[in-house]
Amino acid sequence: MSSLRGVFTSDVTKINIFVPGQGIKDELKKKVIPYQFKISPQNLEKVKISQNKVPDFSITCKVDNTNCDLNSPFDGTIVIHNSEIQIKSIELQYVRNEIINLPAGDVLSEISEIQNLQIGDGDVNRNVEIPLYMIFPRFFSCASLDSKIAKISFEMNVIIVLINGFVITENFPINTWRS
Repeated sequence: MSSLRGVFTSDVTKINIFVPGQGIKDELKKKVIPYQFKISPQNLEKVKISQNKVPDFSITCKVDNTNCDLNSPFDGTIVIHNSEIQIKSIELQYVRNEIINLPAGDVLSEISEIQNLQIGDGDVNRNVEIPLYMIFPRFFSCASLDSKIAKISFEMNVIIVLINGFVITENFPINTWRS
């Protein structure tokens, strides 16, 4: 039975497949770079709704660090100050973007979801700090990479789904590195 699982059965502590220091950018080093944002109808960039009116809402979020050590958790808080329409769920989505520069000048790009965590279910209480906390998945994460041939970058998406199907999303880049 264990032969069916392949690499997942091996003891990765004995195999040094992760190189410390990968992904540390000279301009960032191991510096803590917090990020905070506020979402309201006034600062929405793209709105796709079938109704004429954007619902009233106010959401703030604080992320402790966007320069992330893959051995430490990603964390922060989100506060729903008000929402005219009930909330269905709040999610934290971890996304990888792979870009390959081909010799002919073409560019191949693929975006894939690595992990999606539901951090709020239903119409959450207002003005309460809801913790954002995610452990980076060991086998599906790597250090950020930026070379002439290939680039691997990551972003986090905070997604709020309202009960009427309206989706509010804030996405921001993160840098990942191994300690």
